[in-house]
Amino acid sequence: MPFIHTSARSCSPKNSAQLLLLPAFALQIFHLRTEEQIVSNKSRLETVYRLRETEEDRARAALADAQRGVLDAEKQLEAAKNRAMADERKTNTAAHWSMVETAHVRALQEARQAEYLVKSAETGLMKKRDMYIGAHTKTEALRRVIETRKAEATRAQEKAEQKTMDEVAMLLFLQPA
Repeated sequence: MPFIHTSARSCSPKNSAQLLLLPAFALQIFHLRTEEQIVSNKSRLETVYRLRETEEDRARAALADAQRGVLDAEKQLEAAKNRAMADERKTNTAAHWSMVETAHVRALQEARQAEYLVKSAETGLMKKRDMYIGAHTKTEALRRVIETRKAEATRAQEKAEQKTMDEVAMLLFLQPA
């Protein structure tokens, strides 16, 4: 007897009519578990591995955001440096020169602030990179443990099968003809 389960993964119900039309809300049919299906061959570590992979993906996304932040800060710094290096002085009145000089001082302040933002973004990038490397290392270590456990389980299963086959062969050999 199938069990009907509805799912609306990653949908925020803004309008219930739109929600019902989404393909993510389609009916999914699952069979009820029986006694044999309750125990699976999966290791319990695989659930932890999926969580670690999710953590690694989040760290990778954060690293990408930090890299984009550094690039944006460097572009802003370059623009601020260009504004600071521009010489707008022309033959004009002293009041105009005073205004141009004030604008130049302001451009220099913006350039210093942009340099600070670049350093700050680079520091954040280093932290995000360390977080990603840590998450990746944990995930890879857990993957190796799972592979080792699966290999051990496979060897134990093969050994048990070989033992059963040896017992059957022994019984056939000892059976009178």
